[in-house]
Amino acid sequence: MFDLFRSRDKIVRIMLGGLLLVVALSMLTYLVPSYNMGGSGGSDQVVAEIGKEAITVPEVQQIVQMNMKGRQLPAELMPHYVPQFINSMVTERALAFEARRLGFKVSEEDLAAGIRQMIPQLFPDGKFAGKEAYAQVLAQQNMSIPQFEEDMARQLLITKMRNVALEGTVVTPQEIEQEYRRRNDKVKIQYVKITGDKLRSEVQVAPDELRKYYEANKAAYQVPEKRDLGIKAALERDVRLVQCEDGKLVIGLEPSAPSTLVQDLSKKLALWTGRRWMVAVSAEQGAPTMRAQADAQKAELVLGVRSDPLVQAVLAKFPGAEIVGVSRREPDVVATAPLPPAEPDQGGDDDADDF
Repeated sequence: MFDLFRSRDKIVRIMLGGLLLVVALSMLTYLVPSYNMGGSGGSDQVVAEIGKEAITVPEVQQIVQMNMKGRQLPAELMPHYVPQFINSMVTERALAFEARRLGFKVSEEDLAAGIRQMIPQLFPDGKFAGKEAYAQVLAQQNMSIPQFEEDMARQLLITKMRNVALEGTVVTPQEIEQEYRRRNDKVKIQYVKITGDKLRSEVQVAPDELRKYYEANKAAYQVPEKRDLGIKAALERDVRLVQCEDGKLVIGLEPSAPSTLVQDLSKKLALWTGRRWMVAVSAEQGAPTMRAQADAQKAELVLGVRSDPLVQAVLAKFPGAEIVGVSRREPDVVATAPLPPAEPDQGGDDDADDF
C-alpha cells in the first residue's frame, strides 16, 4: 500500500487521492450525525442546544464542507477536526446568548453596515446590487440569505460585548514594554561555573584586612530599624498578655482588636527575630493592656499630687483650677569632685601624732 503512495505514476496518485476523498466523505456522513447522539441519524438531528438555539447536523456538515473547499484541511484528517468545529460553534452561540442576556442588540443599520463590510462587491459605486446578486454570492458558499444574516447578527453581538470588555481594560505603557521585551528580548549567555569551595582554601585574609573592610563598608552590614506603628498601637490598645515563652505568645484581645492582628503579629515576630512564633488567643483575662496600665499609673500619680498640701492650697486659692497633667521629674545628677590626695608626712614628733 505504501509502495503505491510512493509511486510516481500520476494516474495512480490521482486514483488514490480520489479513493481517500470518498472514504473521508463517507466517514463524515456517519460520524457527524452520531457525534454525541448515540449513532441515530436524521437531517434535523440536534447536536447541541444553547438557550433556545439549536445546532443541527446540517449546520455542522456545512462548516465541514466549507473547510474542505479549497483543500483548507486534508480530507483524511477531517474527522479529527469535527469535534473542534462543534466546540467552536457552541462557544460562539454561548457568547451571543450572554450578549443578548446583557441587553446588547443589533439594529438593521448595524447589520447593513456589517454586510457592506463583509461583501463589498455587492455595493458597486455604493449602491446595492440587488437581492438576486446577494443570493448568488451566498449560494457559492452554500448559504441562504436568512442563514447568513443570522450568523452576521451573532458575530456583531459578540463583537459589541467584546468591545465593551476591552474598553474597561487599562494597559499601562510599562506593561506594554514589559510584554514586548518578554516576547522579543533574547540574550545568549556563556558562563563558567566556579565554586567557592575550591578557592576558599587558597585565600588568606588577615584580621586587620577584615577590620578595614568592615570600617569601609559599615552601611552594608547595618540592619534597618524594625518598627511598625500599626502593630505598636494595636499592642498598646487591644492586647492583654496572658503568657510569653520562647517562640510562643498567648494573648487576650479587646473587642476593638483588628481581625488580622494575630496573623500580622506572627509574621512581624518571625521577620524581626528570624524564627517562627506561635501566637494564640486565650479566653483568660490576662494582664491589663499597656494603655490601661499607663492610664492607671497616670490616675494614681494625679491622685497623689492632688493630695499634696501645697497643691490643695493652690487649688483652693484658684477655684475651678484643674490638674491637666503630671510628669515625673528625673532625679538630678550631682557632680562630685574627687578628693585631693593626702599630703605626704613631713616628719615630726611621734608624740604629737599620737596626740
